[in-house]
Amino acid sequence: MVVESVNTEEQDGGITQMLVTYVGLTTPSGLPPPVVRLIPAADKGVYGPPLVIEAEYVTDVSETQFLAGQLSQGSGLERVPVFSPTTKMPASINGFVMPKDPRSAFYQAGTGAISNYLGYCVLSVSCEKRGIFLVARNTYAEVEQIAFIT
Repeated sequence: MVVESVNTEEQDGGITQMLVTYVGLTTPSGLPPPVVRLIPAADKGVYGPPLVIEAEYVTDVSETQFLAGQLSQGSGLERVPVFSPTTKMPASINGFVMPKDPRSAFYQAGTGAISNYLGYCVLSVSCEKRGIFLVARNTYAEVEQIAFIT
């Protein structure tokens, strides 16, 4: 995101109003490249470091448009319907390469337990309006689903 122009209105030697125009808030896919943070979080690592990955966007699309576009074609997100459905973290978002899974996804059945490791998947999605802009966040963490057979 880049500041295109800044206009100020002054009165009595001080600024009474400032209008800032931004560009780069949307791309053909609807979102700008994300700001990606690796946040240490206890008990979140399965095979990789104990962290969550957060992708944050500041955009001028609406909350409805952001949430509707999360699983649209070409977004890189895909549903993984095993055990309980979850959504896989994309390999890249608008040209930004996301961190790789610590291990390849696998499914194994053993004596008394079935394990399904999916790698980094969506942990949460949140949106917050700030003025006319939307700050949207996707949080990803490693997912391993285990079922015990009795």
